[in-house]
Amino acid sequence: MLKASEPAAFEFSYALALLDSGRAPEAARLFRGLVARGNQTSYLRGAYARFGIQLFAAYAGYRNGSLAARQQAAAEFAKLLGEPGLGDKVKELLAACWEAIAIDQWRSGQLAAATRSLTSAEKYATGDIKRRVAMDRAALSLGKTNLGAMESLGGNPPESLVNLGILYDQLGRPREAFDAWSKARARGVQVRDLQRWIDAKKRIYGF
Repeated sequence: MLKASEPAAFEFSYALALLDSGRAPEAARLFRGLVARGNQTSYLRGAYARFGIQLFAAYAGYRNGSLAARQQAAAEFAKLLGEPGLGDKVKELLAACWEAIAIDQWRSGQLAAATRSLTSAEKYATGDIKRRVAMDRAALSLGKTNLGAMESLGGNPPESLVNLGILYDQLGRPREAFDAWSKARARGVQVRDLQRWIDAKKRIYGF
């Protein structure tokens, strides 16, 4: 019963719902299909009428969870830089995308590639993202010499407290390690073994 541009509008809304429910790969396929069909000005308005589908397709790729999808998303975000009406949002997304790529590469042991990706993230990062990237860069080569960099973050983002605790532990400062990890837990950080480290310090030192 749908007429004219209504099927595309419905598909666009459905893709947004899939993205919101965590089904990013399915959403990405729908968005890319809409990009291929064109004519988005018939059911979107303002800046989104020109770039909305491309933006959401890239965002779905960023949320996909795979390294390849995020690398493609970064390339697509880069094409949208400077487009009128999108403001600094694309820069924020591009910085976050490169940060996620760096983390994926770090997890797979690609340290040199992760470092390059963080350099790309820094080009576009501002505010909280810039602080996260600084933490990520220090975490790539976490060692005693990084203590000043971690302390300077002041617990922002909260994940930096986990790394700070590790450094304190390496330096033989168990009380500071315990305090940093406890603050991270209190602020909702979810890291494997974090609670075990806290419990071990309680058991050994009676904190």
